[in-house]
Amino acid sequence: MLFDCFSPMVVFVETLDSSGSGIILDTGHVVTNAHVVDPYEFVTVTLSDGTVFGDVEVLGVEFAADVALLGPIDTELAGLAFSEEEVDQGQELVLVGYPLTGAEPVPTVVSGILSRQRSLPAFDLTILQIDAAVAPGDSGGLVLTRTGSAVGVTTGIFGSAALAASAQDVVVAGAGREQGGPHNGGGGARGRAGGGWGGGGYAQATPPRGERRRRPPPGRGEGGAGGAPAARRPPRP
Repeated sequence: MLFDCFSPMVVFVETLDSSGSGIILDTGHVVTNAHVVDPYEFVTVTLSDGTVFGDVEVLGVEFAADVALLGPIDTELAGLAFSEEEVDQGQELVLVGYPLTGAEPVPTVVSGILSRQRSLPAFDLTILQIDAAVAPGDSGGLVLTRTGSAVGVTTGIFGSAALAASAQDVVVAGAGREQGGPHNGGGGARGRAGGGWGGGGYAQATPPRGERRRRPPPGRGEGGAGGAPAARRPPRP
């Protein structure tokens, strides 16, 4: 099943005052939404098996596409790469994420058809509008085709529909390796030069956040430096 294959690559991302979802890439990095992690410099990442990574670094954010790059984390999971597959209106898509439930975070899955592709020429973006019931906390989750191609990242809710950044825009947002690297406020972050997610190249579309960044929840990262696993999340009584 798609969920069994891909849910281990979808993670729970947590800050002091919010949470969301993220996707493990084949480089070991994690991609999520900018609005999930900003303005934090470090966050906590939890795998579906309960493994907790404390002090995972936010390498960069791109606010136009609403994506952020974290990590890398030290995991044996293979991760995934985004697909160049084109999606068509009416095609069924599957979304995996961590909706806020008030209980222990557990990945969930929903599906729906691609009802519309919203073009935003001013930002050179394409937003996927999907007829699927997502909830707060699903932001940063994975959008798949029925054949298992990763085609987007959930970014928000529009009425009863889900909105997602297309895979192409997510990859382009990471194409800053040759345009200044991490935390570079240069204007080339939306360029289409090479680099992509490979090697963690990532450029910001805005100036570095500096002193606005804060630390992750206290006590969540003991024993784990950077992307090393700190602990297993204890079961909720």
